Amino acid sequence: MCETLETRVERNCLDCGISIAHRPVRTKRCIKCAYQHSLEYGRKYREENKEYFREYYKKHRTLIRRVSCLNCGVSIEDRGCSAKWCLKCRNEKASARKIKRYRSDPAHREHLNNYRKERYHTNEEYRKRKLELDRIRGRTYRKRRNIEALIKRDGLTCEWCGEPINDPFNRQETHVDHIKPVSKGGGNELSNLRLLHATCNVSRGNREE
Repeated sequence: MCETLETRVERNCLDCGISIAHRPVRTKRCIKCAYQHSLEYGRKYREENKEYFREYYKKHRTLIRRVSCLNCGVSIEDRGCSAKWCLKCRNEKASARKIKRYRSDPAHREHLNNYRKERYHTNEEYRKRKLELDRIRGRTYRKRRNIEALIKRDGLTCEWCGEPINDPFNRQETHVDHIKPVSKGGGNELSNLRLLHATCNVSRGNREE
């Protein structure tokens, strides 16, 4: 049976203690803490099985095939995950789902407004840090001249798995990775950048080596 507003009971997040009455009954954490918990669990699992993941990506990279996005028709890679949309269309669909939920769910809308008011309008230190991260995360490091400099310095080889990089200018196949993650103070200088396969960069996460 679907949960209604009448059946929701008062509960608190296990980590930070805020009310999560607006979330489903089985939920034990707020959205922020659940996200952080899943990240920590994923990092720990990947670290314990590092060799397995490297072998897995090496093996399945040979199974890559090209498909067309169902929405705009752009050619994309299918790495065995039944890809149907390009990154742009996928983000647009996700945004549409968030907007639909925001407009149709009063409890979710109220929670989101309170969360934004608390984080963005009263916490000046958080706002300054977010503005600084937004400035650092500017996509200037993806410029062609920087990628060409990385190719000249490192060659067309992924430094994570050691396999060759086929198309360094395709954002869906190749990522410009920060050796020291931006979230941990890394910058956009060339000495902190390298070329990785998209799958290798995703599997690495924001761990420091």
